[in-house]
Amino acid sequence: MNEVKKPRKPLIFYYCIVLICLILFNSIAVPWLMERQVKEVDYGTFISMTEKKQVDRVDLDSQENVIYFTDKEEQIYKTAMVEDAGLTDFQAHQMEHQLGALTDCNHGQGLAVIHPAYYRHILKDAEAKFTRFAKEVFGVETAEEGINALEAFIKECGLPTSWSQLASRVDITPELLRRVADTCNLIPSGPRALDRDEIYEILMECM
Repeated sequence: MNEVKKPRKPLIFYYCIVLICLILFNSIAVPWLMERQVKEVDYGTFISMTEKKQVDRVDLDSQENVIYFTDKEEQIYKTAMVEDAGLTDFQAHQMEHQLGALTDCNHGQGLAVIHPAYYRHILKDAEAKFTRFAKEVFGVETAEEGINALEAFIKECGLPTSWSQLASRVDITPELLRRVADTCNLIPSGPRALDRDEIYEILMECM
């Protein structure tokens, strides 16, 4: 009597099993292992390590509102982004977007120039919040000291703090800044709304 042999499964069947195992490992085990290696710290620690040049790489996760960063030994850290609806309004972004439309400047560098001057204009309208920002982020006492510390930190990062330092193939002149002020979007948010003359004044203070 002839023995009936079971048909062998095609090779693709085993490939599929291996592929499913890899997908499960990457979607479950790897995130779990990575999470165990991540050290959670406060935002002040991130600023302190940055000032001491101990930070090697930074990755922003805006959806999760988290900053991931590594030190020189490749230790991974995470901290929450500092967010305050009254301070992180987008009028400064609207100014820079319009400047970028009229020049070829980098958006982040343009914001680095605008923010200290902009914050000084609205400081008295949200002094308690700026004071909290100064104490919690930079460890200084007053709102003015906090903005000065922010500007110093921007310089330390090698970013521009005036239009003359901004990389642009288009000359940034008072006439161009007037066009920016007259055509940028006005956002009714933040401590108070700005008019176009005050926006022009802020932009001119960055010369």
